[in-house]
Amino acid sequence: MLKRIFLLIIGVLLLVNAVLVAVMTSFNAGWVIEGVIGTVFLLYAILWNRLTRIKAINVIVAIILVLIILGAMFVAVYGSIDTAEHNEKAIIVLGAGIRGETVTTVLAARLDKALEFYNERGKSEFVIVVSGGQGQGESISEAEAMGRYLIYNGVHPLKIYREPDSTSTYENLKFSKALLDELFNEPYEIAVVTNNFHVFRAEMIARYCGFETVEHLGAYTELYLLPAYCLRELPAILAETISEIIGAVRN
Repeated sequence: MLKRIFLLIIGVLLLVNAVLVAVMTSFNAGWVIEGVIGTVFLLYAILWNRLTRIKAINVIVAIILVLIILGAMFVAVYGSIDTAEHNEKAIIVLGAGIRGETVTTVLAARLDKALEFYNERGKSEFVIVVSGGQGQGESISEAEAMGRYLIYNGVHPLKIYREPDSTSTYENLKFSKALLDELFNEPYEIAVVTNNFHVFRAEMIARYCGFETVEHLGAYTELYLLPAYCLRELPAILAETISEIIGAVRN
């Protein structure tokens, strides 16, 4: 009975949160996955007496759900522990969409994390690359909006390098590397700045793009958004892993 009640409560919480995220944000696979998992929990609670008799289905579903939940928890925790050592030559702030010319809440969190790093580093030698192109509903490039935000909050304009052409995380990092390779004539270390749920995959892609040493600064994500965004990352991480394996085999 306690297990059934537990499944019912978790299912309701996941569904309610999925609806909240769907209403508060634009479409993303995260809240869909969260809604599906919540529905599975609810169905298990409702059909408990029937389903508990089929042991094979119980075991398979339980393993899948546990792996998904553990994966989402790992993504969240990994991105919440900063690894930047404050000796990096550059930090790369990844774009996350703007409305017109205004940064979104998610992007503002990344920029605030970069500001925190900037204020801690003082006048030491490093640069900030803001990376993001111009998408639908955006009056300027994300890079331009990010640069303005940082300057408004006290960052010296000469510290900021804009990468205004990228349309994905892969392009963010690929184009930023090309920019930094031209800027530095010696080996350099970087830290990627993104939201905590996005850190693990961003580091994977950064290494794939050729960065040898990659640290990270994970920006805060509103708690109600975190489950959906972490769940969204899991298939993306899987796809990225498969892509890298295929690339390695071809080479």
